[in-house]
Amino acid sequence: MDAPSPRQTWRPDALAYPWAARPNPATVATAHATERWVTAHGLLDDELVAARYRAVSVAALAGLTHPLAEPALLELVAALMGWIFIEDDRYDLADGSGRAALLAGRFDSWLDVLATRRV
Repeated sequence: MDAPSPRQTWRPDALAYPWAARPNPATVATAHATERWVTAHGLLDDELVAARYRAVSVAALAGLTHPLAEPALLELVAALMGWIFIEDDRYDLADGSGRAALLAGRFDSWLDVLATRRV
């Protein structure tokens, strides 16, 4: 079998682990919950960012890296992974668009949340 291309490696069966991959049983429900969360928080308002986010399949990644996590914890892990991927893509795609200043302001507000523990 040929090595999978980078676009194919998101499939759990395309990864060559020396052990059996055991995804968390709550992975599918987590995918739906995480999609609702990122949508409700307005994180998918850019079509390219949304397409890139959906191609990553953060719930599958969370399910493979946290196979024994309780469903609520798995949702939290997937939401965090999703947020990180989305914000990283926003910075990657911001060059020349004027969005860098907007994103820097967002980052400052996130730091305030961390410092004050108030949303």
